[in-house]
Amino acid sequence: MRGQVLDSMIDVERLIDDLLSFYFTSDDIKENELKEMLWHTERINLGSKKEILFLILNSHYKRWLNQNPNFITSLQEIIPHRNIFAHLELDLSKEYATNEPIELIFKKYKSGKLKLEIYPDDRLTELMDKFTYLKMCLITLITIIKPPLA
Repeated sequence: MRGQVLDSMIDVERLIDDLLSFYFTSDDIKENELKEMLWHTERINLGSKKEILFLILNSHYKRWLNQNPNFITSLQEIIPHRNIFAHLELDLSKEYATNEPIELIFKKYKSGKLKLEIYPDDRLTELMDKFTYLKMCLITLITIIKPPLA
């Protein structure tokens, strides 16, 4: 499940990369250069890409944003989860397990104290639903910015 969440986040980030590249140029070579030299590197992180995307949407696609009011909130909400799944230690001992049928428990140590991030089945389902929604929105936006060839 951890890998599925991280892969879904990668899918969302790559769609953002595509959308930003398509927005800034219609030249296939330059699109690929933007992705390789800028978006797919550590130079610009996901938070920065999100901010650039929001600026573009607020400036040029307000109508689309009004039709998809949960898009910005959903994108903002998944970033902390991405960091938890990518960077925190997963509790494999089952020491902190509850009676949930499926759950992931991450351990975070701060100031010498243990804090648990618990993802029961319903929270995991909600997170995966957000990824599905975001991917659908981003694919729709891509077709608006760069319509398919006739």
